[in-house]
Amino acid sequence: GMSDAKPIQRAGAGSGGPATGTAQLDRQGGSGHPARTRRRYLIVANQTLDDPILRETVHHRCEQGNVDLHVLVPQPRRILPFCDPMMGVPVDIGIDTAFLEIQDAEEAAERLNAFLGRFAPLGAAVTGEVVSGDPVAHTRRLLGARNFDEIIVSALPNGLARWLRIDLTARLSRAFAVPVVGV
Repeated sequence: GMSDAKPIQRAGAGSGGPATGTAQLDRQGGSGHPARTRRRYLIVANQTLDDPILRETVHHRCEQGNVDLHVLVPQPRRILPFCDPMMGVPVDIGIDTAFLEIQDAEEAAERLNAFLGRFAPLGAAVTGEVVSGDPVAHTRRLLGARNFDEIIVSALPNGLARWLRIDLTARLSRAFAVPVVGV
């Protein structure tokens, strides 16, 4: 269903596989290198995955070398379940809305793939997933499995998205002992 996370991993971007032969990777000393020297960044973004400010921010992190990036792409619901005021029963959202949500998720996956493809050549290990539901809950799941050095939150600069970015940045900061930056 829509709630299933879809992991996407670029070829040559894993911990073991040979990636591009950059100086950063040469310094890494192969897959036997201790993982704790790597810097891990969690990026939470959707519409802004091709935003120059986010690109610049992530590019700057990648210049340090030995970087893992994981991109969490929260997919908002197009319509919240609502009740018919006369009948008091949930109204069927209709096939059109369900189709549009699938289309939204596919477009988000395309943006994610393009984003991962941009940073894989820099020697970063890049992974990502498109998810529905609360981004804080998904962040908690990810932090339960591994450590991150920083969480980078990106959203559109105006209107509701800007408010969501400020709100999400604050919620993540309160919930986790990891530095959170909003861009």
